[in-house]
Amino acid sequence: MHTYFKLIFSYLIFFLIGCHNNSHIRTQRALNNNENVISASTVVNLGGDFDPYNILGYSELAGGRIETSYLKGTGGSEIGPYIGFGIAEDNFVGVLGFDFRKYTRYQNSPYDKKIGGQIEANFSEHGKVFHFRPSFSTITNKQKKMYWGVQGMIALGSSLLTEVWWYENDGSISSPFKEEDLLYLNDKTSEITYDYFSSGFGLSSGYEFNFAKFRFLKKKNISFQLQIDISLITNTYHTDFKYPENALIDPDVSKQSLVVDGLSYKTGLFPLFGLSFGTNFFKPYSSKKESLNPLPIPKRQEKKSQNKIFYDPETGEEINK
Repeated sequence: MHTYFKLIFSYLIFFLIGCHNNSHIRTQRALNNNENVISASTVVNLGGDFDPYNILGYSELAGGRIETSYLKGTGGSEIGPYIGFGIAEDNFVGVLGFDFRKYTRYQNSPYDKKIGGQIEANFSEHGKVFHFRPSFSTITNKQKKMYWGVQGMIALGSSLLTEVWWYENDGSISSPFKEEDLLYLNDKTSEITYDYFSSGFGLSSGYEFNFAKFRFLKKKNISFQLQIDISLITNTYHTDFKYPENALIDPDVSKQSLVVDGLSYKTGLFPLFGLSFGTNFFKPYSSKKESLNPLPIPKRQEKKSQNKIFYDPETGEEINK
């Protein structure tokens, strides 16, 4: 009964967050030199081929996540770190990454494209996975609020930890066996390591806007984003672990023997859907314009008297000029 509850919980987690991440939402505006932007985003990913029967089906990537990023404009590009946390299949994952995107233009036109990507590390109790995501996207501005992009994905994990279990056959049960026969056997567990590699590509489309109805949100230094991502992902798992010769596997999880016996296991292409929402807070670059100097004080001009009359101080009579 415990196994079935675990499977139900795993399926619920799969439908809520998936087991991959290929969505990174950032402002699509071009930043001026020394202009800064702090962003907060929420990402939900669905899909990526998580099989709860397959104990090596754990990517240890935070599919659903919350991120905070900082970007600084350099005049023709943007750089900055980001941090976040999310949930993998059965545990919390910390995220630490770095963004870099260069602006491109066509001839003498304004910047209209961003090319670059992200590199990040996902940390969990089962190990760490490195995630590379090159991307190419259009730029938004006051007139152009829609954008689209193309991205790739490479994820690599080495010596990830997981636990396998089996029943130890004491010789009293022969194959084929029934599930109730396993009740009389001892169960064994072992912690094993495995390697993980994933690759894929996808498309994204979004909308970056300002709220016009709310005065306190209608500011040039705040923008909001909605983004949708659609990708195709393939996964490869490998382990050197082999079951003992007297091991019996529960029929409900017999697919374990296909991937945990010193073999590699590779999936086909599977879809991955992402939905993201983000908020961006811009700090404009400082302008170094010279302040206006005060105007000079006008000189006082004395009025000239046109008809001057002079008198003799002794007689008081008028003196002719």
